[in-house]
Amino acid sequence: MADTSAFSTSKMVLKLFLFVCIVTALNFSGQWLVEYLNYQVWPHNPFYMDRIIKILMVLFVVFMTLPFLPAIEIGLLLLAMVDVGGVITIYCLTLLSLSLAYIAGRNIPLAMLVKLLLFFHLVKAAAILNKMSEVERSQRLSELMAQLDSRRVQFWVKHHYLLIAVLLNLPGNSLIGGGGGIAMVCGMSGVLSYGRFLLTIALAALPVPVLVIAQKLMLLPV
Repeated sequence: MADTSAFSTSKMVLKLFLFVCIVTALNFSGQWLVEYLNYQVWPHNPFYMDRIIKILMVLFVVFMTLPFLPAIEIGLLLLAMVDVGGVITIYCLTLLSLSLAYIAGRNIPLAMLVKLLLFFHLVKAAAILNKMSEVERSQRLSELMAQLDSRRVQFWVKHHYLLIAVLLNLPGNSLIGGGGGIAMVCGMSGVLSYGRFLLTIALAALPVPVLVIAQKLMLLPV
């Protein structure tokens, strides 16, 4: 019996280790791409700037929509390369990308996330989400609150819109799914309406573009 338990623990550790390795590799790949483009293209080859900016915007949408991809680095590089109009475009692309991830999550059954958690032997979390998946979407939040025994966790679940804003602005959030993963889980949960989700991400993503626009306007000649 002890051997079986040790073998199960070893499998769990191995799966988590492989998962961390994959996520780390994706992050380093994204950072390498940004550094390469930053060194090779900007500001050394201004002739190709428009083309490169368009390519980066496409990559930004893809990276921001899909889970565990480091989109923030590409976004910051773009913000440095574009003018005020470009900053507004990137802000809108951010909302579009997170909306696409949310919509994708709405069409993925919560049971898929339960299976993923079971794959990594996260039995307790899987059991909580499994009970949530068995009730109507309108009752899932109350069901989740009823199963939580930590007041701190209950606070963040109760104020889930604040939690989403914090996670989206958390440095290195690609390790927990990135913007796309967070938005996808929001859609899968069925707890958040799209209107409120859109308002949340619109406010959460606003500070950086506002600061960048203010900086760029201050640098403009009078």
